[in-house]
Amino acid sequence: MRHASGLSQEELAHRAGINRNYVGLLERAANSPTLDTIERLAEELAVDPVRFSRNLAVVERKPTAIHRISAAILQFLNYNRQIIASGNVCPGNLGSGIIPCWG
Repeated sequence: MRHASGLSQEELAHRAGINRNYVGLLERAANSPTLDTIERLAEELAVDPVRFSRNLAVVERKPTAIHRISAAILQFLNYNRQIIASGNVCPGNLGSGIIPCWG
């Protein structure tokens, strides 16, 4: 993904606010990123964080538990952002989870 965007490891790391060596470790699947790092890298590469997370699993040749969990959490967060943006949040639900109002 980085190569397709035309960014060097150093440029991507600088834009995402992480160390260039860490980008290299991630590309070689020698380290697993945090959710925050996934979101920052995905934003700089202009890709969906869930797609980015799945791409990391492909680099390792197998989806690891951390990638499956990260993808599930990111899907949940994106779903919640969509509900909030739509304005269909029932009053009183923000403290106990976001539940859409349908009607």
